[in-house]
Formats: sequence, structure tokens, C-alpha cells
Amino acid sequence: MFQGLLPIECLEIELLKKQKLSKALEVVLQKSLVRNIESNEQEFFFYTDGSLQLQKENQIGSSTKMGLGWLQLSEDKSYIVDEGFARIRDWPSSTRPELAAIWLVVLLAPSGTKLTIYSDSLAAINAITSINRSLAFSHFIKLGNFSIVSKIRDLVRLKGVCLNLVKVKGHSEDYWNGRADTLAKKGLTAGEELLVVPTQELSVYTTLSWKHFVIESPARKFLNLVLDLKTGAELMNAKTFRKIEPSLDESVFSWSLLWENLHELSGVRCDAMDKSKKLCTFWKCLQGKLPVLAEVGSRFPTLYLNTCCKLCNSEEVETQDHLVRCTALSNKWNLLEETILAILLEKMKSKGINRISKSQLEDLLLGKTQEEIFQSRELLIKGLIKKDTEKRLAEISNSSAEAKIFLKFFLVAIWNSFYVEIWKPRCVFITNWEKSCGITQKVKWDLIKKKRKEETSRKKRKRKKKEPSSVKKIQEHSGLQDKVRNKVSAPLEEINDCWLDSVERFIVEGIKPNWLVS
Repeated sequence: MFQGLLPIECLEIELLKKQKLSKALEVVLQKSLVRNIESNEQEFFFYTDGSLQLQKENQIGSSTKMGLGWLQLSEDKSYIVDEGFARIRDWPSSTRPELAAIWLVVLLAPSGTKLTIYSDSLAAINAITSINRSLAFSHFIKLGNFSIVSKIRDLVRLKGVCLNLVKVKGHSEDYWNGRADTLAKKGLTAGEELLVVPTQELSVYTTLSWKHFVIESPARKFLNLVLDLKTGAELMNAKTFRKIEPSLDESVFSWSLLWENLHELSGVRCDAMDKSKKLCTFWKCLQGKLPVLAEVGSRFPTLYLNTCCKLCNSEEVETQDHLVRCTALSNKWNLLEETILAILLEKMKSKGINRISKSQLEDLLLGKTQEEIFQSRELLIKGLIKKDTEKRLAEISNSSAEAKIFLKFFLVAIWNSFYVEIWKPRCVFITNWEKSCGITQKVKWDLIKKKRKEETSRKKRKRKKKEPSSVKKIQEHSGLQDKVRNKVSAPLEEINDCWLDSVERFIVEGIKPNWLVS
């Protein structure tokens, strides 16, 4: 009568099986759990630790890894009763393996016992403590690694375990913590049989997912990242930016510095006309669309018959790149570069960096030859600097963070000086020249209106022409649609592949692309 019923194990083992761990890891944990149950002890002591190894940049075959380790001590803490290690994947962070180690240790505790866990991660301890204070779903989605944290909370409540989390100082003279750290590092190279993958079976009603990944990051933060990646992919695949950076996989420039400077320039909103003009000028510089004579001459060819530089009175056409080579502006360029480099050198010396002279700093940031200096200026007025320069400055300052601060100051100072000392005076000079030639804003607007009227009338004349037969019209329309679809779908597919791959790479490797707009 009861032949179809399955045997039920004790609560602790059933909970362990429900975690859906790998068979090898489940066997190891079950063996330790049975021993703890049979010992009839009422208090257990564990040390846990986690280890994070980030992927090394530009190194083939390297990947982000997370390892975790734990060890169980005797009641008098004189010897090790048991120890183990494993690894975990996805959503890399230093806290995630720490939490995973605590989760596995809670699985090893018999029901109704006191469990003391020593950990050197205050973030992991605070995450577990905070989730015990609130059960609201709105609180869950604001947590990182909430699937692991919620499992710890559920196990503690189901088993009736009295959990005591103790913070210990990391990398100190605590021998047992050092041993747990060694086990965690060993877990970095553990095989698939010791891989920990938290399942979606949680005690909350709803989980947020991206493809087959449970979102373990705070929801708002993750959604902002996804939108930033999509915006960045669309921007970097535009023709203007493709000319600057042909390959996104091997970016040449430090785009993060550009976005930081642009964000500070714009702020929450442009609440003044000067700020708005400055921001527009910056974007035009970045796209190589400054309203120099060559640019406005292409828009109004009947007005600007001669687009040669009026500052140096040469026969060279005034382009954006010409502004960095113009002989009439060379003294201003030299003076502002010399002043900014002197200030930057003083800043570096105040931080204890004395390994570089002014001439060496100039060679690093601007170049050695005159042509290299011109090329550097062309990039600097676009707000760009090469990653190689950032890397070399980081080696000199022994800190990538310090190098970013120095380069950020240098980029902002150079561009602001260009805007105030070179661009604005040049605009005043050209405005006076335009007035002397009878080129006013009203004349330009009249030409624009005339052009719009001509386009409107041309479209009307085109509509009045005899329409082709319905069959021919359908064939032409279908052919046109195919051409448009083929032209548009390829870039869209490339953009979608770019940002979707970037989201998945962030989840798996914890790496954000250099071109991320933030």
C-alpha cells in the first residue's frame, strides 16, 4: 500500500539536498553534517573567508574567479575538526564568496544549536544582519547577493539555529583566519565538481532575471548600468565616434575620463547661458564640428567664398585641426601648456611624486616633436587622452587612482584654457570680420528659410508627377524598403550585440567596458 512513498531524511539533510549543489560538494557537506549531528554538541565554531581574483587586462586566457573556504574548530578551538573549499561564479565581488562560505557553513549546523562564525568581511555580516530586520520585497531588490543572503536567513529560521557572526581583522596574526584565507585561495582553482551556483528557489514571491541570470545587484543600480551600456553602444557606433575609435574591443583612449569631465561640466542641468554654450562647444569639439570657417563655409557657400584662416592670414583653410597649428595662436598654446604643466608638476610633488621632471612630463602628455604636440592638442580639445599615457603615468605615480586625478585635472585645465584663451577671442575676431563683409545672423536665417521653401516646393512638384502603375509602385516600394532595412538592420544588430554582450560580461566577469557612458 505504501510502496510508492519515498524515505524522508532528517530536516538538515533534506535542506542540504534542496540547495541543488553539485553531487561532489553535496557528498562532502553531508558527511560533515552527519558527523556534527552525531556529535550531539550544542555549539559549533567556524572560520570562513572568500577570495576574488579579477581578470587581468589584455591577458589571454585569464578570467575572474571567486573562491571560498571554511574550517570547523573544536569546542576549545585548539584544533581543526573539518575544512573545505569551493568556488562560485557570476556577479563578481569581494563580498559574494564571503557570503557563500557562510551559507555553506549554516548548512553544516544541526537544528537548535548555537553557531558562531568568524569572518573578516564586515560587508557580509551587515548584509545578513540587515535582512533579518526586514522582510519586504522592496528591501530585497535593493540588496546585493540577495539570493544567498535570503538562503542564509531561511536556513537559520527553519533550523532554529542561534547564529552569532563575529568580525575578525583580515590579514592579521589570527592563525585560523589565515588558514581560512589559504583555503579560499585554493577554491579559486577548484573544478566544476566544487562549483556553487545559487538557485532561484527563494522565499520571496518574485525574482528579477536577466536571461538565465538572477539579478544579484541592486535593481536600480543594475538597470542604470544596462541603460548606460545601451547609450554608450549607440554613441560609440555612431560614424563620428567610429572615426575616433574604430575598434571597441581594443580601445585606444580613456573614455571614462571624458565622461567624468563631461558629467561635471553638465551637472544636473545647464542653468546658465555660459554653461550651456560651454557644453555645446565641448560636444562640437568632440565630434570635430566646431563652427570654424571650413564648417560654416560648407553650409553657406555663397556667403563664405574664402574660408582661409583670418588669424594668421595664410592660405590654409581654417579647420578645427588648424586651430592647434595656427601660427597666430602658437604663443597662446605654448603659454597655457607651460602654465598647466607647472601646476600639475607641483600637484604631483605635493603627493610625494618626485620621479619626473617638467620636460619628462611634457614629453609624456604632449609629445617630443612638434608634430606629436600638434596631434596631442587635436585630441585634448576633444577631451581625449590615450590609455597608454594613463598607464605610464600610473607607473610613475605607483597609483592608477592618482594618475586618473592628475590626468582629469590636466584635461579640464587644457580644455577650459582653450575655450577661454583661444576659442572665445577667435569667435569675437571672426564676428567682427563677418560684419565687415556684411555677413549677419539675419542674412544666414534668410538663406536657411529660402532653402527650406525650395525643398518644400520641390517635394510638392514631385508629388504632382504622374504616379506609376500600382504593380510597379508596389515593386519599387518593396525594393526601397529592402534597401532601407538592409542599411539600418546591420548597424542595429551590431549595436545590440555590443551592449548585450557587455551586460553579460559584467555579470560573469564583473568588467565594465572602457567606453561605458556613466
